[in-house]
Amino acid sequence: MASGGTSALKRDPYKVLGVPPIAGKDDIRKAYRELAKQYHPDLNPHQPVLAQERMKELTEAYDLVSNPDARKEYDGQPQFQLRIPRDFDRASRGGDGRKSDSSLWKKLRGVFGKSSDRSGGVSVERELFADCFSTGVSCFQFAGGKMMPQAEQDFARALEARPDSLESLYNLALVQYRLGKFDQAMLNFKNVLKKVPADPGSRRMVDALQGWD
Repeated sequence: MASGGTSALKRDPYKVLGVPPIAGKDDIRKAYRELAKQYHPDLNPHQPVLAQERMKELTEAYDLVSNPDARKEYDGQPQFQLRIPRDFDRASRGGDGRKSDSSLWKKLRGVFGKSSDRSGGVSVERELFADCFSTGVSCFQFAGGKMMPQAEQDFARALEARPDSLESLYNLALVQYRLGKFDQAMLNFKNVLKKVPADPGSRRMVDALQGWD
């Protein structure tokens, strides 16, 4: 990344530009041009200092996300990655530590699909959770973000099936962020912090999604 690219920005560049992180370069360029006209110091003679600050932030945000390498590095930070339960990771590896060939749905169902009742059957809630969570992961990873709206629905349904699943809550917030639903994303990242106040990823996201004062 260019020197100072990420550290120079206090807020998320996509939030600054008002575009979803799955936006293409043409949409990003259009958003920057419109905001640059709006906040140009010459058009804000009564608030020149504020206009200059916002123009500087807009320019830094655009410079970051319009640079393919810098954007890839920014998007690759830990807080932007899906969260998978630890038990799933252990269950998805064979005895030699290699990834098994079983499908994601089977892995998740193996971890979460077992009911605690004496019959040993699979509860409807746990089966629904495993199904929705795995589908949400697959949709999130779909090229171009075309399946991101479906991923939002799937993680929301997984959370309904298992309200105690912090991974579902975090992933739901992350999907909403990717869709540009910044207010909803911030609310759910804050909900994660209510349960785990020291969660670093949620704290970074909340700080980065703050609006202009």
